Amino acid sequence: MLQEITMEEAKKEGKAIAGYDFSFTCGQMVIVFRDGTFTTLGIQRGWESGDEEIEESYLELSQFGDDKLIELGIITAQELETIKSEKDKKYAEAQEKHEKAYYERLKRKYG
Repeated sequence: MLQEITMEEAKKEGKAIAGYDFSFTCGQMVIVFRDGTFTTLGIQRGWESGDEEIEESYLELSQFGDDKLIELGIITAQELETIKSEKDKKYAEAQEKHEKAYYERLKRKYG
């Protein structure tokens, strides 16, 4: 996966843009630089319509759009699959832990 940097770092180092894309799903824009780094901008929604602001944020990898991220070279399909697999494994472990605790509570309650 490419290294994520801040806009301030990109500006300071005079980085050249290689590509960009938007995700309306998560309200983010990624900008990829020629040196293999990227930055993410997002929308901070206010309390009322019209209060939105653009701010620096961190890439929401699971919501941006796999095809877009692969096409931009931010991540490879294999890296993405590994990350998703690890996330699924952690979720399954947490679910198993929750179910065991629930079982133990029921067991104590009903014998």
